[in-house]
Amino acid sequence: MLPEETNEDRDAGIPEELHSFAEEGPFRKCTICDKELEHLGLYEVQKVYRDKEVIFETAICQACGEDLS
Repeated sequence: MLPEETNEDRDAGIPEELHSFAEEGPFRKCTICDKELEHLGLYEVQKVYRDKEVIFETAICQACGEDLS
């Protein structure tokens, strides 16, 4: 029997450049609907940089992303 995956294990698989600058770690909630991303499956991360500084970042769940289309 495999051990249950923890949040720490899951976070280790997300590249640091996709972590939230504001939250100082992986994104936890959808920027639009505020639901926990962990339970929603697919989501996208968008970041805008000026030089090397993050000036905008967002994480959007698949459902909200489809609504924006």
